[in-house]
Amino acid sequence: MQLHVKIGLRWLILMLFLASGFTLVPASAQTLQDEKLREEINKLRLENSKLTSSTETILAFVPLLTALIAVIGLLAALWKQASENSRQRDLDRQQQERDREQQQRGIEQRREESQRRLEEKFTTIVANMGAKSLSVQASAVVAIMTYLNPEYE
Repeated sequence: MQLHVKIGLRWLILMLFLASGFTLVPASAQTLQDEKLREEINKLRLENSKLTSSTETILAFVPLLTALIAVIGLLAALWKQASENSRQRDLDRQQQERDREQQQRGIEQRREESQRRLEEKFTTIVANMGAKSLSVQASAVVAIMTYLNPEYE
Protein backbone atom coordinates (compact mmCIF):
# COMPACT_ATOMS: atom_id res chain seq x y z
CA MET A 1 0.00 0.00 0.00
CA GLN A 2 2.74 2.44 0.87
CA LEU A 3 4.48 1.71 -2.40
CA HIS A 4 1.37 2.75 -4.32
CA VAL A 5 1.15 5.98 -2.31
CA LYS A 6 4.80 6.87 -3.05
CA ILE A 7 4.38 6.20 -6.77
CA GLY A 8 1.17 8.25 -6.78
CA LEU A 9 2.88 11.17 -5.09
CA ARG A 10 5.66 11.14 -7.61
CA TRP A 11 3.20 11.25 -10.50
CA LEU A 12 1.31 14.05 -8.85
CA ILE A 13 4.44 16.12 -8.39
CA LEU A 14 5.46 15.50 -12.00
CA MET A 15 2.06 16.55 -13.26
CA LEU A 16 2.10 19.77 -11.22
CA PHE A 17 5.58 20.50 -12.44
CA LEU A 18 4.59 20.10 -16.07
CA ALA A 19 1.40 22.10 -15.55
CA SER A 20 3.32 25.07 -14.15
CA GLY A 21 4.92 25.57 -17.53
CA PHE A 22 8.45 24.75 -16.50
CA THR A 23 10.28 22.87 -19.13
CA LEU A 24 13.24 20.57 -18.71
CA VAL A 25 14.85 22.00 -21.83
CA PRO A 26 18.40 23.27 -21.17
CA ALA A 27 18.99 27.01 -21.24
CA SER A 28 20.53 28.52 -24.31
CA ALA A 29 24.26 29.10 -24.64
CA GLN A 30 23.74 32.87 -24.45
CA THR A 31 21.88 32.58 -21.14
CA LEU A 32 24.62 30.41 -19.71
CA GLN A 33 27.28 32.84 -20.87
CA ASP A 34 25.39 35.76 -19.30
CA GLU A 35 25.11 33.89 -16.01
CA LYS A 36 28.84 33.09 -16.09
CA LEU A 37 29.63 36.76 -16.72
CA ARG A 38 27.45 37.85 -13.78
CA GLU A 39 29.25 35.38 -11.49
CA GLU A 40 32.67 36.60 -12.64
CA ILE A 41 31.63 40.23 -12.04
CA ASN A 42 30.44 39.33 -8.54
CA LYS A 43 33.72 37.53 -7.87
CA LEU A 44 35.75 40.56 -9.01
CA ARG A 45 33.66 42.91 -6.85
CA LEU A 46 34.24 40.66 -3.85
CA GLU A 47 38.02 40.58 -4.48
CA ASN A 48 38.11 44.38 -4.88
CA SER A 49 36.26 44.88 -1.61
CA LYS A 50 38.74 42.55 0.11
CA LEU A 51 41.69 44.53 -1.25
CA THR A 52 40.33 47.82 0.03
CA SER A 53 39.45 46.39 3.43
CA SER A 54 41.84 47.53 6.19
CA THR A 55 41.72 44.15 7.90
CA GLU A 56 42.77 42.45 4.68
CA THR A 57 45.67 44.90 4.36
CA ILE A 58 46.76 44.16 7.90
CA LEU A 59 46.39 40.44 7.38
CA ALA A 60 48.58 40.67 4.30
CA PHE A 61 51.48 41.87 6.50
CA VAL A 62 51.03 39.28 9.26
CA PRO A 63 53.43 36.70 7.73
CA LEU A 64 56.08 39.39 7.25
CA LEU A 65 55.60 40.60 10.81
CA THR A 66 55.81 37.04 12.13
CA ALA A 67 59.06 36.43 10.27
CA LEU A 68 60.46 39.73 11.56
CA ILE A 69 59.61 38.83 15.15
CA ALA A 70 61.22 35.41 14.69
CA VAL A 71 64.43 37.00 13.36
CA ILE A 72 64.49 39.48 16.25
CA GLY A 73 64.00 36.61 18.70
CA LEU A 74 66.84 34.68 17.07
CA LEU A 75 69.16 37.68 17.20
CA ALA A 76 68.26 38.29 20.86
CA ALA A 77 69.02 34.66 21.71
CA LEU A 78 72.36 34.80 19.87
CA TRP A 79 73.28 38.08 21.62
CA LYS A 80 72.41 36.62 25.01
CA GLN A 81 74.43 33.48 24.28
CA ALA A 82 77.43 35.54 23.18
CA SER A 83 77.28 37.75 26.27
CA GLU A 84 76.91 34.67 28.49
CA ASN A 85 79.95 33.08 26.81
CA SER A 86 81.93 36.28 27.29
CA ARG A 87 80.92 36.48 30.96
CA GLN A 88 81.86 32.82 31.47
CA ARG A 89 85.28 33.38 29.82
CA ASP A 90 85.88 36.32 32.16
CA LEU A 91 84.93 34.21 35.17
CA ASP A 92 87.20 31.40 33.99
CA ARG A 93 90.08 33.85 33.45
CA GLN A 94 89.59 35.30 36.93
CA GLN A 95 89.51 31.81 38.43
CA GLN A 96 92.73 30.90 36.59
CA GLU A 97 94.39 34.06 37.91
CA ARG A 98 93.28 33.22 41.47
CA ASP A 99 94.55 29.66 41.05
CA ARG A 100 97.86 30.92 39.69
CA GLU A 101 98.22 33.38 42.58
CA GLN A 102 97.39 30.62 45.05
CA GLN A 103 100.01 28.37 43.46
CA GLN A 104 102.56 31.18 43.67
CA ARG A 105 101.70 31.72 47.34
CA GLY A 106 102.05 27.97 47.93
CA ILE A 107 105.43 27.90 46.19
CA GLU A 108 106.57 30.96 48.11
CA GLN A 109 105.33 29.48 51.38
CA ARG A 110 107.17 26.20 50.73
CA ARG A 111 110.31 28.17 49.81
CA GLU A 112 110.07 30.20 53.02
CA GLU A 113 109.45 27.03 55.05
CA SER A 114 112.48 25.39 53.44
CA GLN A 115 114.58 28.49 54.13
CA ARG A 116 113.41 28.53 57.75
CA ARG A 117 114.28 24.84 58.24
CA LEU A 118 117.64 25.46 56.59
CA GLU A 119 118.35 28.37 58.94
CA GLU A 120 117.27 26.31 61.98
CA LYS A 121 119.50 23.48 60.88
CA PHE A 122 122.41 25.89 60.29
CA THR A 123 121.84 27.47 63.72
CA THR A 124 121.84 24.00 65.31
CA ILE A 125 125.09 23.09 63.48
CA VAL A 126 126.79 26.33 64.60
CA ALA A 127 125.59 25.75 68.15
CA ASN A 128 126.96 22.19 68.01
CA MET A 129 130.35 23.54 66.92
CA GLY A 130 130.59 25.25 70.30
CA ALA A 131 129.59 22.13 72.22
CA LYS A 132 131.81 20.65 74.91
CA SER A 133 131.93 17.20 73.32
CA LEU A 134 134.48 16.66 70.59
CA SER A 135 132.30 14.15 68.76
CA VAL A 136 129.43 16.68 68.54
CA GLN A 137 131.87 19.32 67.28
CA ALA A 138 133.25 16.91 64.66
CA SER A 139 129.76 16.01 63.39
CA ALA A 140 128.92 19.75 63.23
CA VAL A 141 132.03 20.41 61.11
CA VAL A 142 131.08 17.58 58.72
CA ALA A 143 127.47 18.85 58.53
CA ILE A 144 128.56 22.43 57.82
CA MET A 145 130.56 21.22 54.85
CA THR A 146 127.27 20.50 53.01
CA TYR A 147 126.53 24.22 53.18
CA LEU A 148 129.58 24.91 51.09
CA ASN A 149 127.81 23.51 47.98
CA PRO A 150 126.78 26.12 45.38
CA GLU A 151 123.04 25.42 45.94
CA TYR A 152 123.20 26.98 49.41
CA GLU A 153 124.63 30.33 48.28
